[in-house]
Amino acid sequence: SSLITLQTLEYHDADVPSWVKQTNYPGQFFETSNYTYFDGLGRVVQTKEATDALEAVTPRVRAEYHFEEGGGNTVADSSPNHNTGTIYRATWQQGGYQSQYALRFIEGNSYYVQLPGTPSLANFPNAITLEAVVRITSRPEHNMSIINKGGFNSMLYLRMTNRPAFALTFTDGSQESLTADFDLLFNEWITLKGTYDGYRMRIYVNDELKGDRVVN
Repeated sequence: SSLITLQTLEYHDADVPSWVKQTNYPGQFFETSNYTYFDGLGRVVQTKEATDALEAVTPRVRAEYHFEEGGGNTVADSSPNHNTGTIYRATWQQGGYQSQYALRFIEGNSYYVQLPGTPSLANFPNAITLEAVVRITSRPEHNMSIINKGGFNSMLYLRMTNRPAFALTFTDGSQESLTADFDLLFNEWITLKGTYDGYRMRIYVNDELKGDRVVN
């Protein structure tokens, strides 16, 4: 007979009252983990299952663009998914970030790069990261989208207050957003990144954490 063991771990964060319990169930080929999320009063707010199979835990780059073309109406995806983007009204200019070229967008809905509706970009069930390198030349008159998937489904954007923000819409229709504690500088290249790991939203500016919170 074989011996089956069960392991339970708890994760507590001193900055927030909520906590997570991880229960591991060994299987024949890989281990299954159940994650139970509790609020500060000990109430269960969410339960999720994940495995340590390679396809489940290895982060996948869905699309990545370096804007090196310098001309034409498409941008190449350097990931294995080949999600070529189509340029609408944005114009090429010299002097990009770690590249000879960049795309210039004017505030408004008419200037954008549209990505194809491929399976690799269709579903982000438990986690997502959006990242962009931008140079802002003036304060926006309205909230300005930087990366936008499916309307408000997932979004990295710049608020009218000149602060970057990260927003998500979940399958139950609820919406959550997080604004960075940082005022963008004009005419400087800035790296913006929003992440969600199934539990906590975070936003970074130049790889420095500028905001985070638990999402129940």
